[in-house]
Amino acid sequence: MTIKKKRHHYVWQHYLSLWTTDGKIWCLRDGKRFETATVNIGQERYFYKVEELTTQDIEYIMVLAVNQSKGFLRQANEGWVHTFQQVFKSRDAMIAMGISKDNLEELMDLALTNIEEDFHSMIEGESAKYLAKLRAGDIEFLSVEDDRMSFFHFLCVQYLRTKNIKEAILKNMSSIPQLSNINMSGCWSVMRHIFATNMAFSLITGREKYIPVILRTSGTTKFIAGDQPVINTHAVAAGKGNIPKKTEFYYPVSPDIALLITDDPAQVGTGEWA
Repeated sequence: MTIKKKRHHYVWQHYLSLWTTDGKIWCLRDGKRFETATVNIGQERYFYKVEELTTQDIEYIMVLAVNQSKGFLRQANEGWVHTFQQVFKSRDAMIAMGISKDNLEELMDLALTNIEEDFHSMIEGESAKYLAKLRAGDIEFLSVEDDRMSFFHFLCVQYLRTKNIKEAILKNMSSIPQLSNINMSGCWSVMRHIFATNMAFSLITGREKYIPVILRTSGTTKFIAGDQPVINTHAVAAGKGNIPKKTEFYYPVSPDIALLITDDPAQVGTGEWA
């Protein structure tokens, strides 16, 4: 029997494990420190529950996020729209066959609640091996094309899947009157995967431009984890509410090791492709 997953984590619990002691992690929120289990943080009930989109919503996604891409990249991005709306098409097909909508309600609720949460779990499971290598200071896997593609997709998904990013996007879009009839929350469920695909593609094809650098701590200084595990340092520099023009990803993977994906020439001498 498939269980409905009510608690959706937007920060991977396994990722946080090296910052725990006896299964507990210390957190700082609103100036207050507290200790808790990882199951209780970086999560929200039904955070990834899929919403039905209108024709207008889908047209907005196509114009903003899909139509600029070409070839197989466009096909992949159109596939994200199809993936997250297929369950509604299946429902309509069954209703057309005479099945009562009421009889489908529980099944639909289960599918819509679990589909994206299950997808993130799959990505995490496949990427656990990369996290282990990074924690050992090993970036040789990035010289293997398939591994490089998989890891950069994982990295971009981790960057865009969080509550912090969603709230920033919705806040910016809410100020645009032309979008008042668009279900931005529902659209973002699809667009975060489209944008993650596009960002990963840029990193993969920019192999000569973007350099992986392993950062190590010294002395008592330690890296910290947060509810935004992957950070675009240029977004920090641009300031809240401003869209950065460049990308440099900072990803702490343990208290002692972090990964930097950068195009900064000053960093090139400190890290290189394997």
